[in-house]
Amino acid sequence: MEAADSSDGSYGWKSILYGRDVIKRGACWRIDNGQRLQIWQHLPIKHPTRVITYFGGVGGSQGRNFWFSIWALQVPNKIRNFMWRACRDSLPTKANLRRRHITDSSLCERCLREEENPSHALWSCSELDSVWQARAFAMTTWGIWYQRNQVRLHKLCCTSDQIAPQAKERLQEFTAALPPKPPRTTRTREKWKPPDASCFKINFDGVICRNENRSGIGVVIRDHKGSVIASLAQLISPAYQPTEIDAIAAARALEFGREIGISGVVLEGNSKLITKSLKAGGNTIASVEPLIQDAIVFSSSYSILQYSHCRRGGNRLAHSLARYSINVSNYVVWIEEVSNPLLSVVQQDLANLANQFQ
Repeated sequence: MEAADSSDGSYGWKSILYGRDVIKRGACWRIDNGQRLQIWQHLPIKHPTRVITYFGGVGGSQGRNFWFSIWALQVPNKIRNFMWRACRDSLPTKANLRRRHITDSSLCERCLREEENPSHALWSCSELDSVWQARAFAMTTWGIWYQRNQVRLHKLCCTSDQIAPQAKERLQEFTAALPPKPPRTTRTREKWKPPDASCFKINFDGVICRNENRSGIGVVIRDHKGSVIASLAQLISPAYQPTEIDAIAAARALEFGREIGISGVVLEGNSKLITKSLKAGGNTIASVEPLIQDAIVFSSSYSILQYSHCRRGGNRLAHSLARYSINVSNYVVWIEEVSNPLLSVVQQDLANLANQFQ
């Protein structure tokens, strides 16, 4: 890739060099030990990083105006105090409680997926989608922009106080004119399914906690009766991409099964890409190809090995173990059991299994 052009080079050689730039734009580096890598020469870092703007605390005249606007709100004092604390990140969120060593977990107790900070607790939590109506927000912002354009063109327009009521009225008119929605078909939640009596099932999953720059994996091995043979929760640092942490979890699951000493397994996860790549023996996207190859190496230890894909509902226990791993120091292994907080998930899977045979 560093070869230089020469005046006496052949037509074929010059054609290869001409296409080199195209290859460079789509290629990515795989760093081994880094001894042969020249940072300034090989990587596209042409100048030192520069601070464009500083996102520190709210300060200066702009900050003072912001705080004054909060305290000037015509709402009860407790609401003003709440808004002030939320903006200063002084609410007792799970992230703050964990930072002060009051609780072990920083996960949101509503969605059980992400760390609970003020932004997540009050805005971005998936359980709040019905509270923050995107349609009303979109109609209001359009009204603001429309009024701005009318003012700029010196045309007749509504006052700022009328924007919100008019947006609500337009949304009601639009909704009333829409055709009725067809009845929703409720999709039954997928449940964990046991393997055949001749083998075991290994479920795996990975989670990411970007705020703490951590990832975690969960693995559980169960027999055809749903009894837990062994389980594992392991912290992985730093925070990987979702596909990468799922590939790591798949490889660790096969390695864990080999350590336990089982020979016939069904490996199941809720990542369709990872399951498809394992079935195909690799040949997947470049970022996870080495991880898939690790899993394939461990797969040679089994006399029977099948790959299965399921939705999240059929992988709840492995997902719960992965979430639990974010709060462990390294990794934890349980034999014939799981962590006490996760017993309810095991019992629910056993109850679902019992109902299938009634």
